[in-house]
Amino acid sequence: MDGGRENFSPQTDLRDFLAACEENGQLEKVDGAHWDKEMGAVVEVLYRERVEKSKAVLFDNIPGYPKGHRCLYGMLASPYRLALAVGMDTELQDDRFALLKAYREKMFNHEPIPPRHVDTGPILENIVEGDDIDIEKIIPVPIHHELDGGRYIGTACGVITRDPENGRINSGTYRCMVHDGQTLGVMASNGKQGNIQRAKYFAKGEPCPVTVVVGVDPTHFLAARMTIPDDVEEFAFQGGLAGKPIELITGDNGLPFPAHSEIVIEGYQYPDETRLEGPFGEWTGYYAGDAEQDPVFKITKIYHRNNPILTCAASQKPPHSHLFERCFTRSVTLLDNLQK
Repeated sequence: MDGGRENFSPQTDLRDFLAACEENGQLEKVDGAHWDKEMGAVVEVLYRERVEKSKAVLFDNIPGYPKGHRCLYGMLASPYRLALAVGMDTELQDDRFALLKAYREKMFNHEPIPPRHVDTGPILENIVEGDDIDIEKIIPVPIHHELDGGRYIGTACGVITRDPENGRINSGTYRCMVHDGQTLGVMASNGKQGNIQRAKYFAKGEPCPVTVVVGVDPTHFLAARMTIPDDVEEFAFQGGLAGKPIELITGDNGLPFPAHSEIVIEGYQYPDETRLEGPFGEWTGYYAGDAEQDPVFKITKIYHRNNPILTCAASQKPPHSHLFERCFTRSVTLLDNLQK
């Protein structure tokens, strides 16, 4: 194990998390890789050769973009970083079952803590709206795989929606493809809360407000990835995991987003406007389906911190850079269900 501190508080700011990673030998910085398949290829080879032992990879000086506009892969791809993210003893990285039990305790034995709404935060350092909106010029969105339908900005993300009937806020991880500088495709599959909530707006002929956080902190990503009870909102779950209220800012479309996010994209999906979305190389190592018509997400505002970081969870043929977190989270969910 690398030296440095061994115990941490749960991480609700990506930059604090990355500082701890760097201090403890868990972060690799790479300059000059291209967004067009090069970053994805580097990460694929790295994790295929050293699964669970590779560092998180932070790409900078990406061709065509300002220095400091970065992409992060492998955020939670090792036992050490997962322990660090949720405030567990990082010594547990070498005892897989002890880590599993501690992770279960963290994920399932806490009381939800409601979020706290604030008026400001680091995410408001830059606000882009109107004719200045062009996501392709601001963020170095990768093409992760050779046959992807486009550049996928949403892989390690939180897609935020609200139920128009009961007001419940949902944050889920759904893939998001860039159509052009002003529009995205957001693929929330059947049965997902984001799809269910969107359908309620569309049934009334109304656009669905959507906010996409594509620069997430570790605990937001975990909350968005988890299957949690319908009566618990993800930000309350995240607050319980973090042991403190999550600070949220309310955007122009009425939806909240974490004040310490890196990049937030605000807008609406429309019932009568679709474009082809996909295919995308999925976590199984296969292209899971053909391109299909999906409702268009029109961007109305972009928020980002200075020197923003796009968080990525690109799938490749296993083993890949987010296989560990995915499998470990599924394992702890199964363990919890079996022991109840």
